This record gives sequence, C-alpha cells and structure tokens, in this order.
Amino acid sequence: MIQNKLLVISKLLLYTLLLKFPQRVAVINKSLMCILFMKHYFQKHLVLFFLIQSSMFLAPFSKLRATPTSSQNEIRHLEKLVGAIREKDYELLHHLLKEGSITKQTLQKLSEAAAEQQWLKVLKAIEATTTFLNSKESNAQRIQFGLKRSDFLRIALFVEMDLTKHTHKGEKFLEKSATGLPCALEYDSKTKRVFIILDGYKNIYVGQGSNKIVTKAIFYKREGSEIIARAVQTKSRENEIRITTDLIDAPGIFHILACTNFKKGNDTYRVIYSKLYTSGTLHSVFHRNPKFTLLEKAKIALDILQGLEQLHKRKITHRDVAPRNCFVSMQVDERGIRTIKAVIADLGRSDYIWGPINKAKKVQGHTTYNPPEAIFRNKIHKEEYLQTDIFAAGCIFYQLLHETLASWQKKEYFYGHHSRNFQYLTYVAHLNKKNRWRKAELQKKKASRKISETEAFEYLILKMVDPDPTKRGKAGNLREEMQHVCSRIEERFKQKS
Repeated sequence: MIQNKLLVISKLLLYTLLLKFPQRVAVINKSLMCILFMKHYFQKHLVLFFLIQSSMFLAPFSKLRATPTSSQNEIRHLEKLVGAIREKDYELLHHLLKEGSITKQTLQKLSEAAAEQQWLKVLKAIEATTTFLNSKESNAQRIQFGLKRSDFLRIALFVEMDLTKHTHKGEKFLEKSATGLPCALEYDSKTKRVFIILDGYKNIYVGQGSNKIVTKAIFYKREGSEIIARAVQTKSRENEIRITTDLIDAPGIFHILACTNFKKGNDTYRVIYSKLYTSGTLHSVFHRNPKFTLLEKAKIALDILQGLEQLHKRKITHRDVAPRNCFVSMQVDERGIRTIKAVIADLGRSDYIWGPINKAKKVQGHTTYNPPEAIFRNKIHKEEYLQTDIFAAGCIFYQLLHETLASWQKKEYFYGHHSRNFQYLTYVAHLNKKNRWRKAELQKKKASRKISETEAFEYLILKMVDPDPTKRGKAGNLREEMQHVCSRIEERFKQKS
C-alpha cells in the first residue's frame, strides 16, 4: 500500500515538472520508465526506492533552475542600466550598453530614470534614439545595416556628453579607435552638424558618381536622425567642393547638408553630405516607366529649369546635364496623391565660366546630350557653355514628354569617320528636318493663343534644342515659361474637378 502511494507521488511530481518544463519532456519520460522498471527490484526497501526516484527526477532540473531565463536576464540588465543612471555613472552605462541589447520598453524606463535624476544630456540622447527608432523608414534601414539599438544609444550619448571635448581640440573626424564606438563620427564646424559614418555595415552602398563613391550615413539630430548620402571623392576636385558649397540651399539643386574634409594617413579626402533621394535618378525612373501625368512631367521640367537658373545666375555651367544626374523624390500621401520633386545633382564636371575650363573634356559628359556646336568644343567660350546646358535639358524634357529618346541623340555625330564640318552639318540638318516645321506651326498657335498645354510644353522643348545657341533662351526665362505651362494645367484640372 505504502509502495503504491510512493509510486503515485513520484508520478505526480514528474507530471508537475512536465507541465512546468515542457522543453524537458524527453528526460521526464525516461524517468517514468525507470520508475516502473525499478518498482520490481525495491519491493522491501521502500525508503531507498523513494530516494532513488526523487534523485532521478530532481537531478535533471537542478541545472535548469540555476540558469536564469532570457526574460530574467533582460530584467537584471535593465535594473543595472537604471542603477547606472540613478548613480550618474556614465562609464558603467556605456559598458552595460556595449555588453547587452535594449528594447523600446527599456528606452522608456531609462528615459523615466534620467528625467527623475534630471540628467538632461542623457535624457536628450535617449529621446534622440527613441525618435530615430520610431521612424518606420529609418528603423527599417537601421535593421538592414545591422546597427543595434544599444549601439545607436551609445553614439547618441557620446554626441551629447563627449563630443565637445574633441571639437574644442579641433578634432572633427573621430575614428572608432579614438571613441570606442561602433562607428566613426564627423563634425562640420560650419553647420554644427554631426554625421555617423556606417563604413563596415551592411547595405550602405548607393553608387558611384564622377570620381566619387556614395554610401549611406546618418545625420544625427535630436528631433529625428535621418539616413543620408555621403559622397567621398576618390580624386581630389577642389572646384566641385567650392561650387557645391556655393549652391547650399539653392532651389532645384540637390539638398546639400555639408562639405567636409578629413585626413587618413597621408591622404586628404573631401566629402559631400546630402539628402538621400530614395526614388533614384530620373534615368532609373524612366526605366521603371511610372506613367507620369502631364502635370507631373511639367513640374519635373520646372524643377530642373529652376536648378539650371540657380547655376547660371552664379555663372556656373553644369557640363553633365543628363537623366543620370537628376535625382527624383516621389512620395504618396495617405490619400494616394503622388508628389514628385526633381533636382540637379553631381557637380563633378561643373565649372565657373569666368575661370579656366578644360577643353580636352567633352562639353557635356554624356555624348548624346551634346549640341551641334560641341563638335567644335575648342571654339566654345564662357556664356556659350550655359547654352549647352539648355540643349541637354531640352533632350531630357523631350524624353520626359514623349517617353522616348529624341531621334537626333546619336553618338555618330561625334565619333564618325567624316570630317567635323560634315558631322556638324549633318547634325544641324537632322535637327532642322525634325523640328523646324513643327516649331513654326506651334509658334503660330502660340501667337493666336490657341496652343494647348501639351503643345506649349513641346514648343518650349523645341526652342531649347534649336541648332542656333542664341535662340535657345536663358534658364530664367525658360523657367518662367514652364511655370506658366504648369499653372495652365493646374487650372484646367481645377475646372474639371
């Protein structure tokens, strides 16, 4: 009787353990089998039988009980972090963040502790981290990079607590070895902006421009850090940096955040930080064929003309106007309305027209966007370079409106076996044959005010690609004409709605 009771108690204990530790089901099943087997050999030694049973089912769980669960580890780690904040132990806080990970809930608790202790710099770092993580787009990119939450908080703490110690010494580029952080940092003294460099992380490559390699970086801001583009010159080009600096905040030009330089060994690298245009270039957008409306096409053209106007006002010729060097930003709001902005980028070939211009280079970087006069590039001077930009922009607008390349965009006009005079005359003849009669027809319609919005757009394009540079118009005047086209299209849409 006693033996049966002991057997029942043993089984109940094991079943209880099974409910509590389902992951150890194999061990528990073995213990039950052993109990049934040993029952026949310990008929008279009940105490010994019970002790063996107890040791059998308790032994496998002694180690399990000694090992804390992951949730227990997180709780203990959180307690240590909160304790470090309450003690205002900055070094311990850094060490704990380096050793463990954090969650959004952890950040909330740390924020409460920092507010309670009125540790304002730490509170700012925590708020900057929380804001960055709360942005769906930024957080998704962070995950793609492989950047941990705790690492971003460590960087934020360093920026808020330690950065001024280094900048006061004139240190602007801080290597990982100097800070103990997972990323290098760069500080721009002119704009007072801080940039987090992601070298060594995953999925940061953007592309290559004119003697530049472009990767992703982070522009640190308390109100919400942003993923941006970082272009590092592979070949020193002082002119590009000077022109880029001159165009900061210019409408129609890519959004420039800072121009910096840093030394690594004996080499000096120049860097341009700018907005990251996630929709890519106009070239890549053309290939995706998104089917722009007439208004969207006109607004893209208006943005590019605005950029050219800003360049030409400063007596700067771009010299590489092409779809690959126009960035596009496309956003769709909650109502499904698409907003498109275009900007001119990559100033690597740009020059001030009053300075020396390298005539060994092509007038425009992309051959098929060169006007006829570019065949005699040695004869082009100063203001005439601006008209080559206008022609190239006209070629872009033709492809934008008609959704195909213009028939005159052929390399053979520049690389043929004939004389330059023959190539020039052939090119001009092609342009006149294709465009002269149509331009004259549209000009009559314009004069009689019977020209449609699409025809007004087309007329502007034909004017920009005229073989005679003096008839192409100035960027500012063309921008005003395109603004009028946009206004007419918008007015028509309002009337329809």
